[in-house]
Amino acid sequence: IPSPAPIAGIQVGTSQVWARDFSDNVYQYQAGTFVGPMNPTPFKQIAVGKGQSVWGLDSHDNIYQFDFTTKTFVHVAGSLSYIAAGAQGVWGVNSKGKVFVFNGTSFVPPPKGQHKGILFGSMYVGSFEIGVWGLDTTDRPWLYNTTTEYLDGTNGATLTEIAVGTSEVWGVNSSTQQVFMYDVLAEKWVQPDPAASLVQIAAGTTANIWGVNAAG
Repeated sequence: IPSPAPIAGIQVGTSQVWARDFSDNVYQYQAGTFVGPMNPTPFKQIAVGKGQSVWGLDSHDNIYQFDFTTKTFVHVAGSLSYIAAGAQGVWGVNSKGKVFVFNGTSFVPPPKGQHKGILFGSMYVGSFEIGVWGLDTTDRPWLYNTTTEYLDGTNGATLTEIAVGTSEVWGVNSSTQQVFMYDVLAEKWVQPDPAASLVQIAAGTTANIWGVNAAG
């Protein structure tokens, strides 16, 4: 696929495909090619969610949202060090480990806040109804409970990355290269294939789970 520069990473949403090059320029996929740069300043991260939900963070933790009317990224109030978007909304973490969710106007703490003393490093959002997850600074996975409106700790694994698909949630611990799946009924992380060894994982449908091992 043609692009103005070599692509370092791709983000895919429900209707949008965006990419970042090795200089942190951002490109939008349009009619068979990547177009851009689209960002006003280099972005260290982009997040693409449901419909026209496209976000970026610059090196100073400033937040930007793409405006499809003006075709530009617009600055949004707040400061985040990590951002994630999916069918379950747009979530993020700031440099102090505090969790925020976009309410349609601004980024605010979850309705009930978060457990005292627990600091987060990243969030993961998918289309699955059990679809908002966070990893704290000790690599423990937490699930956002829509009933209690809290992030609840989960058992069975420490993880460095989570992938939320349409019906399943997977995770890996890149240091140990172990692969886990969240068992919804048992409410814990399990290893469907203990022999599997991966450092990165991505989840789509149940029949569309991919991973990369240490050898690339």
